[in-house]
Amino acid sequence: MKKFVRIIAVCLNLLIVIAFLLTTIAGWVAPSRSVWPSLMAFGYLPLLAANVLFSLIWMFCRRWEFLISAVAIALRWAMIPVYIQVGGKSQMPPPADDVVTILTFNTHQFRGVDDQASPSADKAREFLSMVEQNGPDIICLQEYGAVKGVAVTDSLRYMGYTEHYSARTSRAGEPYGTVLFSRLPIDYVRQIDRQSKFYADIDNHGHTVRVVCIHMESYGLDNSDREEIDRMAHGDLDSTATQTIAKLTHTITKHEKEWQDELRPIVEAASVPLIMVGDMNDIPSSYLYHQVSDQLRDSFTQCGSWFGTTYCGKDLPAFRIDYVFHSSQLRCIAHRRLRSSVSDHHAVIAALQIIPNDQ
Repeated sequence: MKKFVRIIAVCLNLLIVIAFLLTTIAGWVAPSRSVWPSLMAFGYLPLLAANVLFSLIWMFCRRWEFLISAVAIALRWAMIPVYIQVGGKSQMPPPADDVVTILTFNTHQFRGVDDQASPSADKAREFLSMVEQNGPDIICLQEYGAVKGVAVTDSLRYMGYTEHYSARTSRAGEPYGTVLFSRLPIDYVRQIDRQSKFYADIDNHGHTVRVVCIHMESYGLDNSDREEIDRMAHGDLDSTATQTIAKLTHTITKHEKEWQDELRPIVEAASVPLIMVGDMNDIPSSYLYHQVSDQLRDSFTQCGSWFGTTYCGKDLPAFRIDYVFHSSQLRCIAHRRLRSSVSDHHAVIAALQIIPNDQ
């Protein structure tokens, strides 16, 4: 009986190992060729945890089978730092001419975690308090909008963010959607698309820094989709799963196109230090993340701590989908996630130092 149970456990362990390894190949398979590796990438963390658990159980039982999961984890060890960091540098440095601090935040229109809630004046005031406490040089916001009872844009201007640019404006002329606020002079702006992406050349005490503000296409999941994902996570597949998978597939392939057609040419052509920030709506094991991180450095992997998850919606698992990427002409010297109840995202702030040309 014990032998039979051990055989079943080994088979289950092998299945989990195979599934775990499949979650790590999305970086090499473009969604336009096959979307399944990108879909499986969402299972990386739970399957990593399952493999750690199997190794511990086998070790407790003093069985050599602990090597099954241990070897799989070792083979894909390089993936772990994009999810988990130990140590890090979260303390923002004092102001300096060669340092720029930048904050990115999907404000969710100041509705908290609830998609059905209305914009909240209290949430907007909490956001303004966050900005005042941290004082970044540059702020890049997504899903920004006016809030009744609080003049957010005017308040930011009063704090010193006298320059701003938005991809769109509301009927009242207010910044809307993806918005950049800056204490530093904006020399030049180019819109990448009509809705959610642009870049600005900013004068940081005589150093030009190009800031690319982005909000990649959302998955557009509604409550029924979230319920379907929960059922799929428990192995319950039915006909409605096809519609949810189709939404995921469309968005993942759209991200590939957004990167290849819109963002990659800008990154490769930049002759000045470049920062790309915003809500990428994709996870660190995705094809998109691998493509971007081949060109730019992730401030979280340079200076972050622990998991650094930034999405905190109530109906889906927590993921890190908001990023500060930077070119090699910049050095990350601090990175911190700012928890808040303002949105279904947490904010990210990073301090980046300009590296002199002779280094």
